[in-house]
Amino acid sequence: MARRTALEESHFPPNEAKVEDLNAFRTPAQRRMIFEEFFLFQIGHAWRRHATSMELKPYVPQVDDRIRAAAARVLRSS
Repeated sequence: MARRTALEESHFPPNEAKVEDLNAFRTPAQRRMIFEEFFLFQIGHAWRRHATSMELKPYVPQVDDRIRAAAARVLRSS
């Protein structure tokens, strides 16, 4: 279904549309709009995750045995 048709039928459903389907968001127009909205949400989420993963951190700490031993001492003394 075309986007414009789905938008029009979502706001002005045809007379033959069942009330139960309208209330359950199950008409073809409503399903089309729901799918599009969810699809765009997923694309935005994936883009954001990709952009975040591409950021370079200014400093990456290196954990060596000295730091591990210090952390173990702190945890044992608690």
